[in-house]
Amino acid sequence: MKRCRRLGLGFALLAVPPLLAAQQAPSGAGAQAADYAAELQQLSQEFRQAQQAFYEQFREDMPQEEMARLFSDPEKNPTARYRARFEDLARRAAGTDAAAEAWIQVQSMANGAEDQARGREIVDQLLAGYMQSPAMEKLAGQLRYGWYSLGLNRSKDAMRQLRQRSPHALVQAAATFTLAAILMEQPGAVEGASAGAIIQAGADSPAREQDRREARALFEELGAKHADSSYGQSAQAYLFELDHLQIGMVAPDFEAEDEHGQPFKLSDYRGKVVVLDFWGFW
Repeated sequence: MKRCRRLGLGFALLAVPPLLAAQQAPSGAGAQAADYAAELQQLSQEFRQAQQAFYEQFREDMPQEEMARLFSDPEKNPTARYRARFEDLARRAAGTDAAAEAWIQVQSMANGAEDQARGREIVDQLLAGYMQSPAMEKLAGQLRYGWYSLGLNRSKDAMRQLRQRSPHALVQAAATFTLAAILMEQPGAVEGASAGAIIQAGADSPAREQDRREARALFEELGAKHADSSYGQSAQAYLFELDHLQIGMVAPDFEAEDEHGQPFKLSDYRGKVVVLDFWGFW
């Protein structure tokens, strides 16, 4: 179980400076796009509230079977009915940024419902019809972790298209970051015969090293071209990992306090057998 966006003005406006005229009397198309954007914002807020109410039903001691039943019940899980509403808005708002954002939301919902075929259709539709939209930044971000549902090859190809064809710097940066992250985390991997199957490359595979070299070049590009963006800043963490946290490297030293409040350095344990206990509240 997966949890989981003129021109019929009267002659009276001719004496008004163009920018002021555009601000005071938007065209019908511009006004309609603004209406769709407002509708999208309202719908998104409603969906968040519905989701919050839905998740409030869950308890820490709830059996997995009961959780599965709630998720699969369309009367209780709001995703299915809101997916239809987002898709309706996307169709009515066709050609606007609001439509692109709505389709991206539908794509996420389709993946969540394990409707990967529909999710792939929507990505193809977005790449074909909304490449000029700044909303495509969200698609790149969504595929950072949602590439598995789309497919490894299609996800990488989608990011390469956004890098090359989008006119927006942030879309290019988002696509570059997602592509680099996939290449670094799945170096040399290829898709298997069955849907979603990934075959990992061996440690000595030339394809593995080639992907890691490309990932490094992309992270360095982000640092050079988009240093002030969150993508450029995140890229530095990956470059640090590549340069300092690989198998066989001496781990960078740091100081901290142990469970008794006593200071220690990581290097204090160098050469010793250490048991690490990983835990969390997720």
